[in-house]
Amino acid sequence: MREGKPFGTMFLRRTEVRPFNDKQIALATTFADQAAIAIQNVRLFNETKEALEQQKASSEVLGAISSSIADTTPVFDKVLESCERLFNAGQLVILLLGDDAQLRVGAVRGRESEQTRKAFPVPLAGTATEIAIRERRALTSLTCWKGATCRTACGASPSASGGTMRSPSRR
Repeated sequence: MREGKPFGTMFLRRTEVRPFNDKQIALATTFADQAAIAIQNVRLFNETKEALEQQKASSEVLGAISSSIADTTPVFDKVLESCERLFNAGQLVILLLGDDAQLRVGAVRGRESEQTRKAFPVPLAGTATEIAIRERRALTSLTCWKGATCRTACGASPSASGGTMRSPSRR
């Protein structure tokens, strides 16, 4: 039991049909409790490991920021590298909004990088990026699929494989 909810069972069976005695049941209960502790330890270890990975990624980005006062490229590259590692994302893009209301690629990483670069600049109007900026929230592809007028910055429908768009920085 975890937080009052069961999360597993232990099943014991023998070839000879006869009940287990009280000592055997107590021992089996102890083993089940130990298994539960082991499961909890693994869960806590994995959560700690994930938190450390996130802290490491944040630290790497901060390091890039402090060493790149006049150039955003190393910072953007480190952000996308960290996102790729932490979220197992295949396509990552940082879009920048210019004073002319055009979206431009600040950085791109992934299998369609060149195609993505060629698709820009594009007008902000009518894109999912516009919604993310206006509403100051993250959008996922699933969110966009629910809205018929939502389109990606390139003007295409968002992919069904998922994705998240955060409000880009204003230049």
